[in-house]
Amino acid sequence: MTISQSSCQRKDMSNMSFVGLHNTKEGIIGFADSKATITFKDGHHEEDVQRGKIRKIFKNSHFIFVTYGNNELFSAQFKINLEDYIEKYLDENMTYKDFFECLFIKLLYSKPEYSDGIYNFIIGSKDNKGQYLRKLTINTNKETQEYTDKNYEYITICGGDETYREIYTQIPKYWDAPIQEYQNIIQKQISKIVEILDLDYKYNSVGVPINVEIFQ
Repeated sequence: MTISQSSCQRKDMSNMSFVGLHNTKEGIIGFADSKATITFKDGHHEEDVQRGKIRKIFKNSHFIFVTYGNNELFSAQFKINLEDYIEKYLDENMTYKDFFECLFIKLLYSKPEYSDGIYNFIIGSKDNKGQYLRKLTINTNKETQEYTDKNYEYITICGGDETYREIYTQIPKYWDAPIQEYQNIIQKQISKIVEILDLDYKYNSVGVPINVEIFQ
């Protein structure tokens, strides 16, 4: 097997969740944990047991993406969980530019009351040059949406909990492994990291099950 590059991003301000995309020869593999966390004003974290396990990975026929960090939309009257909004409005034939433009407008009218207003996404798609990955950061306070350049290399981009990013960066990544087999390996690797860090005294912001999807 050929080892590919790993580029777990560390620019995000959020340290919740663990999600990412692998660009491989046969397609894009996405992974995401499913733990919901409540963050209090004093910085204390607790699992949101009422919310239960949540989706952080989504796809349609044109793209796949994962989300981490802030995951609620606010307005004066009500709160919407981000995953509920996505499941309701992500149409099978939408491009990611159209989908995130609609989400951006919604967020501007639903600015958060206590978070930093930053929403993070890692996107995988394809065009006539091939498969690529890129990141999108929406900042409702600055009213901006910023895309990174398309990256067509066989890389891994992940986001969320810094401890997980540091550990996962050390694990070899393979761009030419059979994709069905490799997705199962990725799921088992991350689940094992969760199992180990659950034994620590510090709050573990990542939880099983680890959801994995393939985009081709």
